[in-house]
Parts: sequence; structure tokens; C-alpha cells
Amino acid sequence: MNYPEKTKEELTADFTELQKSYHMLKTSYHNDIAKHELVEQELIEAKILTNNIVDSTSDLIWSVDSKNFGLLSFNKAFSDFFLNEAGIEVKHGYNQIGSHPLNKYTSIWKEMYTQVLKNGPFTKEYHLFTGNHILELSFNLLKRDNEIFGISVFGKDITQRRRIEENLSVSNEKLQGIFNNLQDAFFESDQDGKLTTISPSALPMFGYNSIDEMLGMQTVNLYADLNDRDRMLSLLFEKGKLLDFTGLGKRKDGTTFWSSLNVQIIYNQAGEFSGTMGVVRDISERILTEEELKNSEAKYRNIYDNAIEGMFRTSMDGQFLQCNKALAKLLGYASPEEIISHVDSSHDVWVDPNERIRYTTILDELNSPSEFESQFKRTDQTVIWVSINGKLVRDEKGNKLYYEGFVTDITLRKNNEIELEKKLADLQWHYNIAIDRELKMIELKEEINSLLMKSGEKPKYNIKK
Repeated sequence: MNYPEKTKEELTADFTELQKSYHMLKTSYHNDIAKHELVEQELIEAKILTNNIVDSTSDLIWSVDSKNFGLLSFNKAFSDFFLNEAGIEVKHGYNQIGSHPLNKYTSIWKEMYTQVLKNGPFTKEYHLFTGNHILELSFNLLKRDNEIFGISVFGKDITQRRRIEENLSVSNEKLQGIFNNLQDAFFESDQDGKLTTISPSALPMFGYNSIDEMLGMQTVNLYADLNDRDRMLSLLFEKGKLLDFTGLGKRKDGTTFWSSLNVQIIYNQAGEFSGTMGVVRDISERILTEEELKNSEAKYRNIYDNAIEGMFRTSMDGQFLQCNKALAKLLGYASPEEIISHVDSSHDVWVDPNERIRYTTILDELNSPSEFESQFKRTDQTVIWVSINGKLVRDEKGNKLYYEGFVTDITLRKNNEIELEKKLADLQWHYNIAIDRELKMIELKEEINSLLMKSGEKPKYNIKK
């Protein structure tokens, strides 16, 4: 082949182009080497990082070959487990099937490795031969050029999780038992006021036959008075929760009962209103008891306030805790409130404070009602005689609480007794004088009779002894 001859200038130009091409190839070559080295370095660093991550986890991670199931790789948690639990120091090539401390586990591991080779990846729970741990094992296939060369296993210790789940299951059973045996009715309703949850105890309370019959009901149908519901909702949205809201509930047959409602608002994760939950209690018996108690208290108060006798209750040191109108009138005060707020019985009522000490000592010793007579002074300082029938009240542990009792004005009777005693004393005095005079007359008659007899005459007086 004949090439055309080139001039010097053309040859020089060709040489220059060749030099450029050479330098470009050389630069490209060096760049490729640098990139290759950088990739290798990154791969090394990634491998180190991966190994560090794998070794830092508490999960057991290992791989075995697909033929003999000998160890290809493992992390620190895996080697520590075998060392601590079985006293075995594992190495690459170690075969746990042929070296397992308990023969029965050999077949188990062989079955699991065979299963993943035959059926592909799977996960199962495994109870360790030590009996102390439960692992969740995930088996996967290792492939190279689409050929299986090994099996990787991730073993996560789920012992604590299982214990929590078991405890939670037990707790749920207990809660369900409590829920099913509640005497109060538990409920949940959605934002539209429809029942979404109801306890079995709601059925007899509201007179329905099944939970399904109540689910989906509008809660408004359970109120006898819709004003109660409106008032409840207003307070609920104002406060967020309500305790012991009292109103009339309505049964299926239209009859009503008194109810106490504890309820609170439910919010979803976005903080939006999603419904309510709470507990309803039938308090008809309590309301009836409270009404009876109010009537009884009113009756007692009427008797107390209108009693003829003064009635009182004082503290251990003599301060009035209660008294009625009769006692206030007896002591000359305008009202019981004036006595309770201003009067100390020890110094303002008893003429002799020591008499109160003597009487309370008697009450402390007897532990039963006892009558006592003494002198009281009225607000105008006039003195009256009173009869006190009181007792010491103790709590269930025997601790002293207060004194209480009745006070009766016996001034008239006492004055009559004093006057009678004076008259009896006067009568006795006159009687004694009369007796003395009679005795003197008998003595004189006896002397006259004696003189007459000495004179030889008959006695003049017939004296009876």
C-alpha cells in the first residue's frame, strides 16, 4: 500500500496530535486507577462499617454454607452466646448440627436449614436449649450469580417481648373479666353521639336485651330529660371531663332512674374531638336514701329546734358546738348562733366551773348517761337551777369526741325544795320546844305528887310514861 508523502509541517502536526492523544490516554488511565482505588477504599470502609454495625447489635447474626451447614460468618453476639451459654468457642467452619450439646436440637437445626433450601425464606420462633431465651429466627438464602451458596440467619431475642405479651394477655383477660362484671355501665360514643362500646352491665340498667341492640344507638335516647343532656355537654366541653353529673336516665320501656355520670372527651391523634367515654351508675337507691335522710334530718331539726328542754353539744373543753332555741332562751340569749359563737360553757354558764369538771369526770368514768343538778348563770347574771342529763360520745376507736345532753330548768322546784326545807326546820324547832316544855311539866307534876305522898296525901296527877 502506498501512502502519500507528507510535508514536514503535516508530519509535525500529526505528531502533535499523537502527543495529545497520548497525554489524554495517560490522564484517563491514572484517573481510572485513582477511581478504582477510591472505590476499593470505600468498599473497605463500608465493610468495616457493616461489620461494626453487625457486631454492635445484640441480635444473633450468622451464615452457613448450603452443603455442610458450616459457619461462613457470624457476629460477636453469636460467638458470645455460644461461649457464655454452652462454653463453645465458635470459629469459621463450625457446624452446630454436629456439635450441638443436646442431640434433639441437631435434627431441629437440620430441618430448618433444609426447609429454607427447599421452600425459601421463612421466620419462626425458637426456644433456646438453655431454656432462658426465645429467638425469632429469620432464614434467608445467599446467592452468587443466581446460585445458592449459603444461608443467612437473623436471631432476634424476643423473650422480653413474649413475657410482656403474655402479661398483657393476662392483664387483658383480667380487664375483660372486670369489664364484663362491672356493676356500673361503661360506654364509648363517637363524635355523632352513637354508642360504639358498651359493657354488659348497661343492659339491665337501661332494660335492653343485648349489646348489639344498644350499639349504634344515639346516647340522646338514654336521657329522660334532654335539658340534662344539653347541660352535661355544655359543662363537658367547658371542662373536658365531668364527675358525678346527676340526672334522670331512661330505660327502654320509658321508665326512669337516677344516674350519676363520669365522662370525658376523647381526642384523636390530630387533637380533634372524636367522641366521649365514661361510666354510668344507677344511684336511685342513693337518691332515695338521701331524701329519707333529708326528711329525717328535717324532722330531727324540727324536734330539736322546738323542744321544750334545752339541748346541747359541747367540745371536751366546753365550747358549744350545737344548741337549740330552748337552751338559748333558758340562758337569756337571742339565738343558738349567739351562744355557739360567743359563749364558753365552762366560764360563762356554770356558776362554779369546778362543778363542770366534777360532772364531766363522772361522765368519763360511767360511759353512760347521767343526771346532775347544778347552778347556771344567765346572760344577765341571774342564777338558775338546772338538771343536766348528758353523756360522753366517743368514736369507734374509743376516742373522746364531745358531750351532749338535755338541760331542764328546775329553779322553781329547787326553790320550793329550799323553802320546804326551811319550813321543816322551823317546824322541827317548834316541835322541839314543845317537847321540852311538855317534859318540864311532867317533871313538875312528878315533884308535886312526891310532896303530897310525903304528906300522906294521894298524888294529884296521873302521869303516863
